[in-house]
Amino acid sequence: ADTGNFDRCITLWMYALDMQQKILEPLSPMTQSSFVSFAELFSFMMSEAKNRGRRVPVVNFCDMMRVFEKCLREVEV
Repeated sequence: ADTGNFDRCITLWMYALDMQQKILEPLSPMTQSSFVSFAELFSFMMSEAKNRGRRVPVVNFCDMMRVFEKCLREVEV
């Protein structure tokens, strides 16, 4: 994300989150940390473009929904 390649970052983090949810117990601290990282990234992407006029891609609604659904799945288990 530091280089501005947000799509690649989201893809890699989503893969890591998939692995965490397959391997770790529900509500693992590592998985919770991944959810926080996604929230921070999405927040950064939404606020950075607005506040500083930087060219930051718009947060894809589908990406946010995938993370939200994974979060719900985490607490349902």
